[in-house]
Amino acid sequence: MQALLNNVEEGCYDGVVVVDFDRLSRGSYADLGMIEEAFKSTGTLIITPQKIYDLEDDSDDLTIGIKSFVSKEEYKLIKKRMQEGKINGAKRGMWTSGQPPFPYKYDRLDRLLVVDETKLYYYREMVERYLNGSSLTEIAQWLTDNVSRQRKNTVGKRQKWSTVVVKRILSSEVHLGYVIFGKHKRKKGVRQVLPQEQWIKTQGTHEALKTEEEHRKIMARLALAKTLNPKSRADVLPLSGMLYCEKCGARMIVKTVIYKNGKKCWCVLCSKRQEDKSCDQKSSVLNEDFFNGLYQRVVRIDENLQWQLQEHGKDIMKYKQLLAIKEKELKKTPSCYR
Repeated sequence: MQALLNNVEEGCYDGVVVVDFDRLSRGSYADLGMIEEAFKSTGTLIITPQKIYDLEDDSDDLTIGIKSFVSKEEYKLIKKRMQEGKINGAKRGMWTSGQPPFPYKYDRLDRLLVVDETKLYYYREMVERYLNGSSLTEIAQWLTDNVSRQRKNTVGKRQKWSTVVVKRILSSEVHLGYVIFGKHKRKKGVRQVLPQEQWIKTQGTHEALKTEEEHRKIMARLALAKTLNPKSRADVLPLSGMLYCEKCGARMIVKTVIYKNGKKCWCVLCSKRQEDKSCDQKSSVLNEDFFNGLYQRVVRIDENLQWQLQEHGKDIMKYKQLLAIKEKELKKTPSCYR
């Protein structure tokens, strides 16, 4: 046994990997139990730089159990100190959350976030394009055509930009100059999003790349997109949300129907009939005759109704002007009186 240990220490024993036992016992107790049981059943020796352990020997088995407990507690203490270090760093405005968002990069020497000047133009272009009406899909395609995106285990492969990534970058408050830590927590292996009250949000030491006004407009447009049906965002259907059932008053659903010959048309049906068959309204196809009739109805609108619409429009304009005045007065009011 001593000769074997000497050979291991000298590094001349073939087929043996020498590790500290701590590395085997830092997982869960269930994993450690499986490892020990496997070693026992196969008569495998645990060889460390200090000693060779035989789990069939009671004293070695007891020693391994004590070492396992101590090692695991040390590992938990190390993780706790690392977490506390990240929290303290985030409270001081330092970046402690791994890979920074585009177009920042982490300066390990100064431990700061710095702007990658080669990517700054593309980020500002993303913001400007989105504020000017471009969709997330259009921006993602533009980035794919102009900016290479490298991911792990994809050396030499050009990766496409997804709308999810574009949305995360545009909505990130890191570009406002903030450092946010503690947004997620793992519980039983499942990643959970914590309430905003539990986040650590401080003013960072890095350069901000967008204004508060730009961020507010971006978030307002993203929130508006959430209220739309995903199918409607992909293909806006005619008169969607504008038709109501004549028999029960429920909203009519507009669907796209594709026939076997490839011809596409739009069909409307009562939502009550779709849900519980409580309405006997039959579905109808929005064909050419329907749109011709609708057009004739719109262009021949009653004069009295036209006057009502004009008056209604004047009221809306009056209230908009009044709202603008009140907003200006509110901005002039000191924050302590709001």
